[in-house]
Amino acid sequence: MFLEDQKSIPALFLLLFAEMWERFSYYGMRALLILYLTSTLGFSDPRAYATYALFAAIGYGIPPLAGILSDRYLGFQKMIIIGAIIMCLGHLLMSLTGLNGSFVYSGLGLIAVGTGFFKGNVTNLLGCLYENEAVDSAAKDKGFSMFYIAVNVGMGLASITCGYVAHKYGWHYGFGLAGVGMLAGLLTFMKFRYVLGDHGAYPNIKIEKNSKKRSFITTIASIIFLAAFSIYVLYYSEFFASYFGYFGIIIFTMLARAVYNCDPIERSRIALLMILVLFLVCFFAFEMQLGALINLFTERNIDRVVFGYEIPTAILQSINPITIITIGPLIIAALAFSSKSTPLPRFAMGLFLNVMCFVVLYLGCIYAKNGKAHILFLLFGIMLMSVVELFIVPLLQSLFVTLSPLRYRGFMMGIYMFGWSYSNLASVILSKFMSIPQESLSDPLASMVIYKKGFFHILEFNMGLFLVFMFCYPFLNKLVKKHY
Repeated sequence: MFLEDQKSIPALFLLLFAEMWERFSYYGMRALLILYLTSTLGFSDPRAYATYALFAAIGYGIPPLAGILSDRYLGFQKMIIIGAIIMCLGHLLMSLTGLNGSFVYSGLGLIAVGTGFFKGNVTNLLGCLYENEAVDSAAKDKGFSMFYIAVNVGMGLASITCGYVAHKYGWHYGFGLAGVGMLAGLLTFMKFRYVLGDHGAYPNIKIEKNSKKRSFITTIASIIFLAAFSIYVLYYSEFFASYFGYFGIIIFTMLARAVYNCDPIERSRIALLMILVLFLVCFFAFEMQLGALINLFTERNIDRVVFGYEIPTAILQSINPITIITIGPLIIAALAFSSKSTPLPRFAMGLFLNVMCFVVLYLGCIYAKNGKAHILFLLFGIMLMSVVELFIVPLLQSLFVTLSPLRYRGFMMGIYMFGWSYSNLASVILSKFMSIPQESLSDPLASMVIYKKGFFHILEFNMGLFLVFMFCYPFLNKLVKKHY
C-alpha cells in the first residue's frame, strides 16, 4: 500500500471525500458562471472574462494568507472547516440569483474566500500523512496522484449534474446543487474528523502567549476584511482586473522574508520550487480557460449535435475530469514499477503535450464548416490538456509538501496556489484579443476567425515555453537529484 501506516488509510479517504465534494461545488459553479454572466446578466466578453478571472484569482490568491493563519494560529484542520462554512454561505447566495442577479457578487466573493481558506490546507493535511521519513518519494507521488484523480470524480459529477439541472430547470438551481455538494463535504469532514488524529490539528509554529482568543479575533477579522474586499473588487471587476496582479508584491515580499530566515539548503529547495511553479503558472494560464474562453468557444463555435441531440455546453466541462479519472490509474500503475520517482521527464512530457493540445484546437478551427468545429477536436484537445495535469500537478504538489521548510509549509503551499491566481488573470490578457464583439456573437464565421488566430498565438507561446524548459533541464535536474 502507498501509505506505510495502515491506520492512516481512513484519514486519506476522508480527505479524498472532503476534497471531492469541495471540487464538486467549485466546478459545478464554474461550469455555469461564464455562460450565466454572458447570457442572463448580459455581460460583454471582456467584463465576463474579468469577473471570472478575478473570482478565481482571489480564490487562489488568499492561500498564502490562509497558510500563515494555519502555521501560526489554527492548524490545517480548523482552516478547512472555516473555509467550507464560508463556501456554503457563498453557494447559498448564488442559489438566490433567481430572485436578484446582484447576489452573484456576494456569492462569488464568499466562495472565493472560502476556497482560499480550504484549498491549500487540505493538500497540506494530505502531506502530513506522509511525514514519516520511511515513506519514499515514489509512494508520495502515487498518493498525490490518487488524491488528484479522486477529486476529479467530484469535478466530473459537477459538470454533468449541475450543467443538466441548470439547462433543464434554471441557473439558480444549478448553483444550488453545487452548494449541496459543499455542505455534504463539510458535514462528512466534521463527523469523521477524529480519524485524522493529530495530523494538522495544531499550528506548525509555536509562539508564546498564543491564546485561543487571539487566534479567534485574528481569523474573524481576516474573514470580514477579505470577504468585503472580494465583493467590492468583483463588483468593479473590469477596473480591478488590470491591477490585481500588483497584490503579488505583498506576497513576494513575505516570501523574501521567509527565504531570508532559511538556511542555504532550504533556500536552494525553495529556488527549485519557484522555478517549477513559474512553468506551472504558464500552463494553468490556459488550463484555467476551460471554464472561460474554451467554454464560450464551445458554446459558439463547436457543433454539439451528436446523434440528433445537442449537448449542453456546461456538460462538456466534464471531459477534463473524466479523462483524469480514466487515464490516471494508468499513470499510478506506471509509478508502481518505479522504485524512484523521476519527476522532470514527466514535467517535460506534460509541457510537450500541452503544445499538442493547441495544435488540435487550431486544426479544429481550420477544418471548421460554416464556423462550427467538429466536437471531436474539442474532445481530443481537452483530453490532452487533462493528461498534462496528471503529469505535472500531483508531482509539484508532492514536491512542495516534501521540500518546503516545516515552519513555512502552510505558507509555501499558499505560494503554490497563488501561482494559479496569476494563471487566472490571463483571462484579462486573452480578452483583449480573443473577445467576440457584440455584433458578431450571432455570426459563427466571424467569431471563428478570432478564435483561430488566438489559438495559433497560444500554440506559439506553449512551444516557446517547452523549449525554454528543455534549455533549463540540466540545471533543474541537478537540483532535483540533490534534494528529492
